[in-house]
Amino acid sequence: MNDPLTAFLRYLSLERNASPHTLRSYRGDLEEFRGFLGRTRRLDEVDGRVVRAYLAHLHARGLEPASVARKLAALRSWFRFLVRRGALGRNPAREVRATVASFTDSYQYTIDQLLENMIKRANELNLRLPGSEEHAKLDFTIMLTVQTMNYLHSGRHRVAL
Repeated sequence: MNDPLTAFLRYLSLERNASPHTLRSYRGDLEEFRGFLGRTRRLDEVDGRVVRAYLAHLHARGLEPASVARKLAALRSWFRFLVRRGALGRNPAREVRATVASFTDSYQYTIDQLLENMIKRANELNLRLPGSEEHAKLDFTIMLTVQTMNYLHSGRHRVAL
């Protein structure tokens, strides 16, 4: 893969049918990140700390949380593509949480991230499941859905639009 960014943009265009606007946005966001890295640091040297430093740099420039989240989403997609193509061993952007809204200081997690963190912590504490891991994930997802619906129904939440 000669230029990882060009390969990624070609993939978005041809295989994902991304719009010209999306391609422009991704190109700008990812070229900005490469500029932040400078000429001396390679992509396989990037870890979660570097990504967090980049996000801090963006916040210091006064970017809105939504813009920072968009740039992080572009990084996550690009690194995921590079991992799938075998160019990187892991996705360093996956280690980073994104602030959902500045007024809540809340963080967004995917269900998979939440489950991975819980399983990792349970392993650290040497806890064991009485059944299969898949069954536990299904039970947890159902419980989380019910709790989320109860919370939304209660009206104690704020929605960031």
